[in-house]
Amino acid sequence: RSLPATLNADITFAIHGKNALEELEKNEFKLMFLDLTMPEMDGFETLEHMQRLGDKTPVVVVSGDIQPKAKERVFALGAKAFSQKPIAKDELKKALKELVEPEPRPQIITPVSIELPILRRRDIYMEVANVSIGRAADALARHFDVFVQLPLPNVNIFEVSELHMALRDLASHDNVSGVCQGFCGEGIAGEALVIL
Repeated sequence: RSLPATLNADITFAIHGKNALEELEKNEFKLMFLDLTMPEMDGFETLEHMQRLGDKTPVVVVSGDIQPKAKERVFALGAKAFSQKPIAKDELKKALKELVEPEPRPQIITPVSIELPILRRRDIYMEVANVSIGRAADALARHFDVFVQLPLPNVNIFEVSELHMALRDLASHDNVSGVCQGFCGEGIAGEALVIL
């Protein structure tokens, strides 16, 4: 969605790392944008597989996981660039300019129709949680000089009555803990409940 409208490119979407590797086997790509936090196979594993297979497709990691050690790890695995979500247009243009040889421009640019995946509300909330968790992990990682393994967020929408039930259940069990944290940033305010 952030790609320049003038970019004359065929775009393929993969829903997770395994799907991306399948697409790489079938097609040749000039550039790959890769998230780190995905189901089935995360971005680190995808880069490891690409390295083992000798795949030379340039990779730009675009992730909410912005820990210094995550960046070090992806560069060690062969990524060419790293950007935090949401990617800034100037960073995107820079990556395209540096990593993709420009095609000779045709005299007439025909708009390319791209079929975008349909995002459900839960997917959007999950992406917001992913970015928020990534920023929190970055703060912890920098403070303690460690790498924080990020889970794939499991996001659910609760009715108020369901939330009351969950909190009552937490209070009545010794083997279950809950942490509730408010967050505000990037124009979004919310409350995250983590049940352990």
